[in-house]
Formats: sequence, C-alpha cells, structure tokens
Amino acid sequence: MKTFFFTTMIAVFFVFSTNGIQAQTSQTKVDQLEFMQNFWGSWTAEWGKDTILNYNVRPFGKGSERDWTLSTKGKIFDSGKVLYGYDAVNDKLIEANLYKSTPNIILNVWWATSKTTAEGVPQKDISNPKNASFRFNCVIKSPDLYVITYFMNNKVVGTYTFIRVKK
Repeated sequence: MKTFFFTTMIAVFFVFSTNGIQAQTSQTKVDQLEFMQNFWGSWTAEWGKDTILNYNVRPFGKGSERDWTLSTKGKIFDSGKVLYGYDAVNDKLIEANLYKSTPNIILNVWWATSKTTAEGVPQKDISNPKNASFRFNCVIKSPDLYVITYFMNNKVVGTYTFIRVKK
C-alpha cells in the first residue's frame, strides 16, 4: 500500500491543478494546450527528507514528453517517463506515466480551470471527479514556481513546490 501511494503521488505531481473544484461560470474557456506550455523546461522540488525530484518537460507535437528522477543524497532511486496529450473530445489533458520501479501504467486526467490553476484525478474517476478518493491541484505562482497539492479523501496528504531550474 505504501508503494502504491508513493507511486501514485509521483504520478499525479506531473503537472497542475487548482484550489478546489469550481462550478461552471461564464468565463472564457481556458486553452488546455496553452496551459500545458507553462511547464516546459526543467524543475526541481523537495520530495521528502533528503529527497529531490528533478523533472524535465519538452514539447512533443501538440503535447509534451517528460522525464523525472528521484534521488537521495545524489543517488537516483527511481525514475520515469510521462506523456501528456490533449483529448479534444473531452477538453482534458491525459497523462500517462511509466515508472522504472513498477510495470504498471498510471493514467490521470487534468484540466486547467484558469490561466494559473488546474485540477486532476485518476482516469478511473473522471466520470465523477467530485467524488474521487484521490485528486490533485496545481497553482502557478509565477513563471518559475508552481505548487501541487495532493488530496486523499478530501484531506491534504502532500504539498510540493516546484522551482524552475535556470540554465
């Protein structure tokens, strides 16, 4: 269970979400592809005691490809590959995660709710996201900083701050 939770938390960090579920409004529709472009580049985040997440995002067609590593004291102990793509039928971003440490694929669905916020749930919960037992929110604080918060049964189980790596 601990491995599943850890793996799921890594999977869902791979981009964005919001401060909460928002009702429909008459606001202009958010461009999901444009939102995804905010994350192009290299990022780093503290992922626990002595643990660092390094995360790289590159454009790929109309989506993006990503890779990440988790390391403790400079030693990599897990890594993965992620693809993001746009589902035009549902106006959502689909995230597919492959980990070196597990054969399972993890699928998540994200949607930008404003130019600086998004939310997501595991793909299995997309038909009823308000009742998902696990969900994630992202807030872009600046072009060089965003925060992802993870919720399990509506309780915060993790908050991670991502800082752009300047090259």
